[in-house]
Amino acid sequence: MDWQGQKLAEEIMQWGVLAAAAIAFLVGYFMSSFQVMLIVYGVLTLVVLLLVVPDWGFFNKNPLEWLDPKLAQPPSSSASDGKTQTINSKKTSKPSKK
Repeated sequence: MDWQGQKLAEEIMQWGVLAAAAIAFLVGYFMSSFQVMLIVYGVLTLVVLLLVVPDWGFFNKNPLEWLDPKLAQPPSSSASDGKTQTINSKKTSKPSKK
């Protein structure tokens, strides 16, 4: 799954769960049943889960192109020439009270 596919999956999940909650509330309200509302919400949430969790082909429309490891070069070491640079720290003393 590429970056755009992850964004699409997240948007489908957010809107899907929101729509599931709205539909479940309306069904539960008109049927006057809290149990029916929870069942409808659970079923619709599972449908959204089946849409988002598997790595479907439409989530991979913009695949990343990775660099071939044989062509990759290590960073140049000309800046340090293999020597460790140290930073001198100055000790600061607190002024004494008189």
